Amino acid sequence: SPASVAAQSAPTDAEIQTAYRANAARFAASQTRTVSQVVIADQAAANRVAQAVRGGQSVTAAAAPLGLEATTLTGQTQGQLAARTSADIAKSAFAAQQGAVVGPVRSPLGFVVLKVDAITQVPGKTIEQARPELVAELTKTKSATALGAVQEKIDSGITDGATFDEIVADAKLTAQATPPVTAQGIDPMKPGQ
Repeated sequence: SPASVAAQSAPTDAEIQTAYRANAARFAASQTRTVSQVVIADQAAANRVAQAVRGGQSVTAAAAPLGLEATTLTGQTQGQLAARTSADIAKSAFAAQQGAVVGPVRSPLGFVVLKVDAITQVPGKTIEQARPELVAELTKTKSATALGAVQEKIDSGITDGATFDEIVADAKLTAQATPPVTAQGIDPMKPGQ
């Protein structure tokens, strides 16, 4: 069980530092953006919408006369925005200031006009702030590895023809006996078990 390998599963400081460095991007300071956007098939119409938004209208209000609905993408990293739009659009959106209108920018579906509604700075985590998260992840991984090693040792003992007692001693385990059970694995004295 995980409890039986708990001593081997606790990560060392060196392992925590290595995991922190390996996940530097995950714990680094970052920025997310909330953008409103509309995709328009015609470039001339996209230019009119962009001009209306630059004039103070919301993207939703500017797109409504064309029968189009704007979408709002909240809390997007540059990678997330690129996955939902395109790399060029995400790059333009992350180069713009809050309140700026980007576009029209060509996309596979037409021309995108977007407005940067909000910019949120996400602070990075120091190694001490990330420690609980890393300890939990490393403990889980090391526990699974240790349990796998014990299972492998048991399997090797069985393959090599070792006795039950030899396998238990070799794997440094403690044998436990069940109460008498039926062929279905039920204790007649405690049917609920």
